[in-house]
Amino acid sequence: MIKVKTLIIAAGRGKRLAMKKWPKSLIRVNEKTIIETILDACNSVGLDEFVIVTGYEGEKIKEALKNGKNKIKYIENPNFSEKENGYSVYCAKDVLKENFLLLMSDHIVEPTILEKMVNYEIADGCALCIDKDLENIFDLDEATKVYEQDKKILDIGKKIKLYNAVDTGCFFCTPYIFESLEQSMKNGTTKLSDAMKLMASEGKLFSIDITGNFWIDIDTEEDLQCARNYLKSLKA
Repeated sequence: MIKVKTLIIAAGRGKRLAMKKWPKSLIRVNEKTIIETILDACNSVGLDEFVIVTGYEGEKIKEALKNGKNKIKYIENPNFSEKENGYSVYCAKDVLKENFLLLMSDHIVEPTILEKMVNYEIADGCALCIDKDLENIFDLDEATKVYEQDKKILDIGKKIKLYNAVDTGCFFCTPYIFESLEQSMKNGTTKLSDAMKLMASEGKLFSIDITGNFWIDIDTEEDLQCARNYLKSLKA
């Protein structure tokens, strides 16, 4: 297994589930918080070096994780309330000079997905984990859609009309992502999906099919309960 670092963006507030003065990533999913659950899944496949981009109530995230066994470097996004998630990724450009995994701090994924990502290889661009089981995607209207052919992503976005998969929020990245983010910002957008759309137009956005593996983007109480049920099932 190739040893890589994992970037987790945890700068936003998460308004749909946010508690007062408390970031969404610190909501408890059974015994542990969302972000601790993510770190545990990473640890199970040998990942223990992290870069975490914080913003809203970032000190509380640092406090919650301070006694863990992981090596964590924190980077602050001072513009988390004005800019989109792509800017949080861009904040890490000076510390990530080699290939890395990119995860969201409110997405819980099973370790099998992480194994597929760690063992992936590309020379340039990024690879996005996609789910083709559209019938079982909760709230498909809100999902970021993907049009994929022959393991290449040709288009991505919430509003695209032609799609055959959805974005799971899990990426294998080369440092080229920072060039794409920079270009996207020059074009007036800080959305991560817009940088990915640019990469797709260049033929540099690839797919990792994780259909059948568990993942969930926790945005609502229903999502949270689904994540709790999944984690309970692992102990059954």
